[in-house]
Amino acid sequence: LYTLFNLALYGILGFYSVYHAYKGLVTGNMGLSARYMIIQGVVLVYMFLAMLTPGSSFNGYMSLKKAKESDAPVADFYYGWVIVEATLWVLNMLLVGYALYLVLVNRRAGRPSGTRSNIPSLAGI
Repeated sequence: LYTLFNLALYGILGFYSVYHAYKGLVTGNMGLSARYMIIQGVVLVYMFLAMLTPGSSFNGYMSLKKAKESDAPVADFYYGWVIVEATLWVLNMLLVGYALYLVLVNRRAGRPSGTRSNIPSLAGI
């Protein structure tokens, strides 16, 4: 259930922020790219917390002690999954950080002058 909730929530938030980054970079709109950077900055903080702390819908590195001391039949699986999940959060943080860096560096460049959009004009219809 938590997986579906996270998928819906972060999918919508991700599409919303990436749309603003794309439109902000293409049109040279600093406000849109700033909105992307703020949203992704907040998401980056959440990813850091999810990578580090134990929670109801995520297992950070701090869950390793609990997983190692567990006597449940699936304790080895739980321990391995904590490592996998927390490592995936780290990789995702690196990816988001790199994307933020690229937007920050290129947000003032905008679309080169003299280029045309590949979207057809509605005036010809």
